[in-house]
Amino acid sequence: MMTIPMTELEIDDVAFLTTDSNGLDKQTSCGGMCGSKSRHSNKSRHKLFNLRKTRIMTIGFCSLIVIITVALIIAFIYPIHNRCFSPTYSNDSTKASLETSRSPQKLLSTNGEPFPWTEIRLPQFIVPFRYNLFMRPNMTTFYNKGSVDILLKVTQETDFLVIHVKKLNITEILMTEVNGANISIIKHLECLSNEQLFIKFDTYLIPNHLNYSLRINFERQLEEQLEGFYVSSYLDANTGQKRYLLTTHFEPTSARSAFPCFDEPAMKGVIQLFTYKSKYN
Repeated sequence: MMTIPMTELEIDDVAFLTTDSNGLDKQTSCGGMCGSKSRHSNKSRHKLFNLRKTRIMTIGFCSLIVIITVALIIAFIYPIHNRCFSPTYSNDSTKASLETSRSPQKLLSTNGEPFPWTEIRLPQFIVPFRYNLFMRPNMTTFYNKGSVDILLKVTQETDFLVIHVKKLNITEILMTEVNGANISIIKHLECLSNEQLFIKFDTYLIPNHLNYSLRINFERQLEEQLEGFYVSSYLDANTGQKRYLLTTHFEPTSARSAFPCFDEPAMKGVIQLFTYKSKYN
């Protein structure tokens, strides 16, 4: 008959599970050796219990981490508004128009070219000092021809400027240094949505070195609107006739519809106005 050897731990388990008829462990009658094995068995079982407990806690903690990670991934990949419902469209054209309105659109110039300056605010490296403004309105047709000379400098090297214009017909742009040297203009582009005029030069302006003079000639049909340089009217109390006058309203951003300017609070400059009233032309 073959005898299968048992490990010490298995012997301890057998000794622990074997009891006499009185319910007492047989180990109690084995003397000091059995008592030593019993104590060793208790320690082994305690270690085994702690090991199993540690494994269970580790598995539970790892499972919790996995569940939280999966939940966060789902939350970021599928936003709440995408999980609620999908809109229905009556036809493909409606769907296409809605998707186009939600997608960002490029700024275009009046000639169809992309507008180079994409910010709603003007470049902060431009510093205007003084405006010499010339106006020549026709009091019969209410058509105004004007020009503005802007003395300015730049605080960083640049080969372009951006200025505000609104509902103005730009007829000529000139850029010169204070010593009279001309700076060639490659092109100018107007963006109606941002009310801006982009002016590109063939050379770079020198920062904090020279002052420059930007001259812009413009025209506009004046209207009876409370904006910029406009037509106003009243009834003569003596004759009852309707009389007209020209007035201005520049706040908060209406100066740009009267003449080209840097129409932001941080870019203020002194304005000197010259007007020539003409009944005809």
